[in-house]
Amino acid sequence: MPSANFGERTNLDNRSLFVELKEKGESIRFMLAGGGFYDGKHFMASEDGGWNVIDCPRIMKNEPCEMCETYFELRREAKDQEGAQKEATLKKARSYNAKITFYYPIVDLDLSETKVLKTVLQIRTKLEGDFKQGINVLEQPYKLSRTEDEDEYFKLEKITPFKLSQEQQEAYDEAKKLNLEEIVIGKKSSQSFESEVKEAIL
Repeated sequence: MPSANFGERTNLDNRSLFVELKEKGESIRFMLAGGGFYDGKHFMASEDGGWNVIDCPRIMKNEPCEMCETYFELRREAKDQEGAQKEATLKKARSYNAKITFYYPIVDLDLSETKVLKTVLQIRTKLEGDFKQGINVLEQPYKLSRTEDEDEYFKLEKITPFKLSQEQQEAYDEAKKLNLEEIVIGKKSSQSFESEVKEAIL
């Protein structure tokens, strides 16, 4: 049974930490406060019209996953197909594909609040690219927008660095202390996400 001791953050409190761009035109200005955490899940339609959500063992534990194998096999089959048959096979394959979500501790620069950004592989790849180019991604402010454009569904832009206000700095310092694994999946993590840039896991 989950505990609710005074002074401790509960799972209900953690929900308010998450920020995700769900609608076209939404945006957020933020600064990363540490490396990220990710999870992978399969969403399978159930007979009652709902969804069965299953952790992907390939992504979460580096173990074999039957659903991922089915996905890859269907993708291979589609290579030898054409037209409607190929589209039908690809559609079926997508139902077996795992959804990967990345989580980053951030300060929301507009609200001056500690948040956990939920985002997609596309953004992780761009952050990784900046990191490899020698950019200090923990001191670089960004703007993330949901454009839903065909070529760039999410747009990540670098903002000219500036000195944080006292409120922003306090929120940033608080974000550095977050245990993302505990927040995301509800258990203690043995990994520290408060790392230096050279050790950042993006």
